[in-house]
Amino acid sequence: KRPAPKKRRRSGGAGGGTAPARKRRAEGEPKPALSAYMLFSQATRPEVREELGGASVAELGKALGERWRAMGDEEKASWADKAAAEKVRFEAELKVYNEEHGDTVAQARAKERAEKRGQSGRSRSAPRRRSKEEVAAIEAIKA
Repeated sequence: KRPAPKKRRRSGGAGGGTAPARKRRAEGEPKPALSAYMLFSQATRPEVREELGGASVAELGKALGERWRAMGDEEKASWADKAAAEKVRFEAELKVYNEEHGDTVAQARAKERAEKRGQSGRSRSAPRRRSKEEVAAIEAIKA
């Protein structure tokens, strides 16, 4: 029999580790825009919490999700409009912040990761360029 592996302790937070928690945003950095669902859930959470009484966080989230799925497209469109306005606000605030202070914490972290990987600008999710041989092989398969 092998001995049970030791449990790893998480750093920072409630786990009691020694490493400090990572900073997500610098002081004065604009808060990111919220999605339509998040705006809806923030607005309706107090009402749902009152209806459900002593519900857990999971039950509360489940009830909010059910309400969101039950909503019609017209109702969701109003929340989507609010989210679009929120996105415009964030982009404007981010532009001002970048002009005054430079990169945000997240932008600086992304640049560091890209430099470590040796990439200039392509993100992990961006498709890589295919070679001429690959394109020719795909075309031959399609034909």
